[in-house]
Amino acid sequence: MLLIKAMHLEISTPALLFPAISLLFLSYTNRFLHLSALIRKLHSDWLERKDSLLMRQIQNLRKRLVLIRGMQLLGALSLLLCVVSRTPKIGPEAKL
Repeated sequence: MLLIKAMHLEISTPALLFPAISLLFLSYTNRFLHLSALIRKLHSDWLERKDSLLMRQIQNLRKRLVLIRGMQLLGALSLLLCVVSRTPKIGPEAKL
């Protein structure tokens, strides 16, 4: 039988995540821009030579770009969840 304990989230935990999330966004953006520039260069090389190896490299890099976009989306979602977790509860059971 699996016992799951309730997770106790301190009020400072989401506040600590804000700077980490912004650094992740910066890192993902830098990777995305670098890979985009590399794909553009490889594509111009491919237009000149029509090498199948270059096309496979471009396809591989495009898959990486899709993964980076997904990571950026999850980073935005985590930022939203940090904000939501910091807002006080509203209602009759709210404790201030």
